[in-house]
Amino acid sequence: MTRWMPLFQSVKQDWETPPSLLEQLYPAFPFDLDVCASRANVKAGVFFSPEDDGLSRAWRGLCWCNPPYSDVGKWIGKAKQEAEAGAVVLCLAFARTDTRWWQDNIPSASVVTFVRGRLKFSGMGPATAPSALFMFGEPTPEQVAALSRWGWTVRQIKQGPRRCFAGGFDTGGYTRAHFGLTRLPRLDTFR
Repeated sequence: MTRWMPLFQSVKQDWETPPSLLEQLYPAFPFDLDVCASRANVKAGVFFSPEDDGLSRAWRGLCWCNPPYSDVGKWIGKAKQEAEAGAVVLCLAFARTDTRWWQDNIPSASVVTFVRGRLKFSGMGPATAPSALFMFGEPTPEQVAALSRWGWTVRQIKQGPRRCFAGGFDTGGYTRAHFGLTRLPRLDTFR
């Protein structure tokens, strides 16, 4: 009897972060802690292995989180919680906007980047679904610029007691030319 695997699902849960992604992010993101790494897949000087159980530990500093996709909701919830306690966390996961974990946590992210195309994971080939990078905690302008190179990026900005998303991102003093934006339509031309 043949057993069929559901479409867009993988048996492997620990997809190694593509080196090209991190090489471009490292200048703006000198990670202090990789919160869910294996000894063969460490992305920061300090890391929590499966034996260390990063979900039960406190996270400090600038953290990287590429969670096992079978428990992604727990890890993203923990990232949100640790950011509320002062950590800054950058996460990589599938852009599953229809899931409970996304709906419960991503509205609290300060920056969300919908990665252009499909990432090619080390030893795995292309991802089976679109990916997103999202950050909990306040980003620097350099971090927002680094993330924006990977795809369409939105930044949550504080506006009085409420927060709202702004399409694009806060340029932090950069001009449109820094980002290859030479012409933008005038808002009053839309009816």
